[in-house]
Amino acid sequence: MSSIRYAPIRGQHARWRVIGERLSAQNAAPGDTVVAREGLEQGKVLVLLGVRDRVVVADEVAADVEAVLGSGNVDIRVLDAGHEVPIERVDECVGAIWGFWDCA
Repeated sequence: MSSIRYAPIRGQHARWRVIGERLSAQNAAPGDTVVAREGLEQGKVLVLLGVRDRVVVADEVAADVEAVLGSGNVDIRVLDAGHEVPIERVDECVGAIWGFWDCA
């Protein structure tokens, strides 16, 4: 609920582009540089979407995310769920997150 109340949920392409540029720099940097060491551990952002979500349309969001972050900087998973993805597919969400973190 606080995301809806306080977070900007639309028109944030410029801010997301900054994240994408940072990830691109991190992924291009040699492993022993500060840029590589201080970035996101996986060098990507994980996005979980529901194929039956009528509010957050998976195809549209996936295209937007890849456009602003860069396709190499994002891992998009579309699960068989509606808008309540983490509630409908708890095990799949946890599995996707653990796999993304390489904890599985």
